Amino acid sequence: MASMLSKVEAGQGSVLLPGEAFKAAGTATNTAPRIGLGVGNTKVAGVKVPDTAIWVVTNKRFLMWSASSFGGSPKELLLALDLGPGVRFVGLGKERREMAIAVELAGVRLQRTMPQADAKAIAVALRAAPPKPSWFTPVDPYLGDDRLRQVVHALRDGDWASAEQGFDALGDVRAREPIVSGTALEGIDGHPPSFDEWARARPSSAAARTVRGAHMVRWGWQARGFGRATTVEENAWEVFHSRLRAAEDDLFAAVDLDPDDPLPWSALVVSGRGLGIPTEELMLRFGEVERRAPGLVCAHLQLLQGVCRKWGGSHDEMFGFARSHAAGAPAGSPLGALVPIAHVERWIDFDDDDAAMRGYWSGEVRDEIIENALRSVLDPSWVDGPEGVPALNAYALTLLVCGESDLAHEVGRRIGTRRTSIWGFFNKADEKFHRVTTGRSPTA
Repeated sequence: MASMLSKVEAGQGSVLLPGEAFKAAGTATNTAPRIGLGVGNTKVAGVKVPDTAIWVVTNKRFLMWSASSFGGSPKELLLALDLGPGVRFVGLGKERREMAIAVELAGVRLQRTMPQADAKAIAVALRAAPPKPSWFTPVDPYLGDDRLRQVVHALRDGDWASAEQGFDALGDVRAREPIVSGTALEGIDGHPPSFDEWARARPSSAAARTVRGAHMVRWGWQARGFGRATTVEENAWEVFHSRLRAAEDDLFAAVDLDPDDPLPWSALVVSGRGLGIPTEELMLRFGEVERRAPGLVCAHLQLLQGVCRKWGGSHDEMFGFARSHAAGAPAGSPLGALVPIAHVERWIDFDDDDAAMRGYWSGEVRDEIIENALRSVLDPSWVDGPEGVPALNAYALTLLVCGESDLAHEVGRRIGTRRTSIWGFFNKADEKFHRVTTGRSPTA
């Protein structure tokens, strides 16, 4: 088994399982499928791989899971990736030891398509990489709100009655929104029966339909994957869209059951983006949210994604939306997150233009981020809470890469352990987060 392992030319320290483990992939060329674990921010197939990622090259295609893009624990986050006909690799995107454990525990599923020995070989290979250090902070999909965690864990564990009670106890739509169109449901893999049981037991409950519809949206994205459209397997599109259509059935039913609730509309912004509805219709859905509860952060962040170039919009549309809504919000508003997140999206879109990426965080970009930070997270009227966590993370990160380390720490020290996935877009994300939140180097 140990003889199967070799170093990847593209990255010192990366782990490679050569094509022997994946002969069943049936690729059309002689290019052997490869799988590895990013170590030290290497490049594979011309793509930058952070050190917390599993990558796969199959038939000259590159696919990657970034651990920083997802939160949760081994029981909460199990992602599946099709490598080709007859082969399925299952892994976990959080800590390296947890990735290895997840692969080994998934041996029964893997055994259907590949020998159990190969599944164990993958686990051995992943264990060869060092574990996360003690100072590492994982992504927190619950934004520091234990009430959200309890609701999601109850649903995951099949206790819909406790989930309903917890959801009702949240009360305010701002507290509930991360479950519906934020990050909280990313901690659930697959489709637990508790969602269907809740909907059947409470046929007149808008909350049951809203939460199940929101979950169907997330479940759809699990089938699609979280990369660019070019990384999506052809057979995944049909599953993705069918789940989104089922989600919309639930969400529109929730609108009928409780016409005053903005949350179904907030989730419909997400499903509409995935279904590729016209921007005009997406804006109408967002307008329904705003009429019922102006200023919901998750709805704004989801609409920002909907007008990004990668989803059929443009950079001008994205910045126009971000700047106008940030400027129209009161001082100290968490909607200030829109501006730095828009800049991260623009920076990402430079892709392989290293010179443009290196030079981006200076001049007018730096000045705009500082100006907006002073009006948002650094304004004396700022009030800490879960809905402000995306803004704290976005400003701490972008101020840091702009070279404003003191301001970055001033923002970052308020984050604590409430890390969001935005850090995963940058090299040495774990070290950056530790430094900006604690004021210390990880090696200090």
